[in-house]
Amino acid sequence: MVIAFDPSLFGAKIGDGVMTVGIPVGIAIIFIAFALAGIYVRRANGEFDDLTREVRKELGDIA
Repeated sequence: MVIAFDPSLFGAKIGDGVMTVGIPVGIAIIFIAFALAGIYVRRANGEFDDLTREVRKELGDIA
């Protein structure tokens, strides 16, 4: 929403150097994506595999 309504915000400089607000936001998005992928993999290998085993057991292991 910010990039749609106020794109100049991400171009605002932080301090005297070349760092802008967009750089840490971009880095944070990358870290959040890795964290969400890790959470999904952990759930998929644990909870979802158990549910799949239960369904296959109830269906008589058709597949």
